[in-house]
Amino acid sequence: MKKTVVFSLLVSLVVIFSGCTSTPVVTITSGGTGGISYKLGQSIADTLSEAMPSVVIKADAGYGSYAGCVSVQEGRADIAIVESDVAYLAYNGLDEFSDQPCENLRGIAAMYPSALQLVTITGSNIQNITDLAGKRVSLGELNSLSYLTTMHVLQANQISISSLMPYYYSLDDAVLAMENGELDALFFTGGFPNSRIVTLTQTRNIRMVDTVRQPETVQLIASLDSEIYSIEDLYGKKVSMGEEGAVLYNDVVSLIDAYGVSLDRIDQMYMPFSEAIAALKAGTLDAVFVSSNDVDYNFEEITENEDVALVPIDYALLKDTDETPYYSQTLIPAGTYQGMDDSVAALTTTGILVCSADMDEDLVYELTQQFWENAGAIQADSGILYDLIIENAQDGMGIPLHPGAQKYYDEIAKSSK
Repeated sequence: MKKTVVFSLLVSLVVIFSGCTSTPVVTITSGGTGGISYKLGQSIADTLSEAMPSVVIKADAGYGSYAGCVSVQEGRADIAIVESDVAYLAYNGLDEFSDQPCENLRGIAAMYPSALQLVTITGSNIQNITDLAGKRVSLGELNSLSYLTTMHVLQANQISISSLMPYYYSLDDAVLAMENGELDALFFTGGFPNSRIVTLTQTRNIRMVDTVRQPETVQLIASLDSEIYSIEDLYGKKVSMGEEGAVLYNDVVSLIDAYGVSLDRIDQMYMPFSEAIAALKAGTLDAVFVSSNDVDYNFEEITENEDVALVPIDYALLKDTDETPYYSQTLIPAGTYQGMDDSVAALTTTGILVCSADMDEDLVYELTQQFWENAGAIQADSGILYDLIIENAQDGMGIPLHPGAQKYYDEIAKSSK
């Protein structure tokens, strides 16, 4: 009798435990309760739970991107919402992850931009990022994500910290200092519009400044007599590179480097736009690099009755030199803040969904599918201001996609042809 009872009990336990493991449980970790990632994580869990009743999906507050990457790597969370730059560093074992790389991280979807915004006070005479020299500038708290992104942008524009009057404030402290007239400019990374900046506009007139260079606006105009048909033909030629140290000059250097052309073999001249065009027309220059964003730029006017032509540039070459695939670009639209009349180009990281490489492929496929099929509901429920668009699903990802997510995107791409 005892054997029968014991056997029955064992069978019951097997059935019970089998039942417990038959329903997949997916945990999502995010940032703290006050941030956008927490709200989004809750909305994803609630929405997908309804769409996938055979899966238990729950979301918990976490401690930000660093902790999220580690939690997925160590199996304490199935999915995390993290910033793309942190995910890249974690996957590649760089910087703070050098002792603990997270090689199991895989991407599911890119969701929302987190833009590096440069706010200045009207009257500070800061029209672009190169005007920061000698100014009182908050670079963000030391070693914060805002600070690290700011440093990347300053280095890309060849701006030395020693040329600034740097401060290392939190956004709250920086806004207060700007309200009190103690700062000329501040950098911060985040969504837009930011409530603190909106409050600032009630007491100060601000100007937003581009934080991303756009080499695609660079054009090369050459005299037909110079026989310059490509950047590779610039050897030994007299070429205006833009004003030394200006954004245009930095973009020109990047383009020339991407072509593998040695700068020291070009007879470089450094002129403002109007002087360079005059020199080209006078025949004292062979070619001029110009920015199509320049307010005075008008190619038809420049070439009227002149024997000059645009030289084709392969901008795709720039992508081969990109060492920071976790960055992308966005436009902060005009009107985002009071007094902001023009759109501003901004460098962004991206809030992305990541999971473990060990996660079941079919489950990740279904999660990815349901996420995008219910993106509108997730966006509305979370209250985020950004459109969740599948066309942006891989922007700034920086780490490999999970095979389940890749399969879904491949099917979408195939069906759209």
